[in-house]
Amino acid sequence: MTRYTRRIPALVAALALPLMALPACSASSQGGPDMAASPTDPTPAASRDASPIGPEPEALCGVELFERHVGEEATEALLASIREARGKKPMRVLPPGSVMTMDFRQDRLNILTDEDNIITTMRCG
Repeated sequence: MTRYTRRIPALVAALALPLMALPACSASSQGGPDMAASPTDPTPAASRDASPIGPEPEALCGVELFERHVGEEATEALLASIREARGKKPMRVLPPGSVMTMDFRQDRLNILTDEDNIITTMRCG
């Protein structure tokens, strides 16, 4: 055996030791169910784990309250009444070909219209 051949097992062991410690680091950073909430979160761990995603987006933007207007013309009066009913929650009207941001906001109501200004879809986002 050459001088370098004898050093290879020691080199492999020296490099493998830090790699074996990595899984331990990642497991401790994930935490358990009790670590998911902040210390000031009063919600019990069982309730937090029951719905990890949270409330349905429709529940936050209120789309179910306004879907009855699909098929109607998006007149200024209708849009004003929807804005008034929504209060300070955001809303946007999107005619065909309109430019929009792609950020998703659960509380924002999107009203999509066709070329004739008829409401075709309402959705959260």
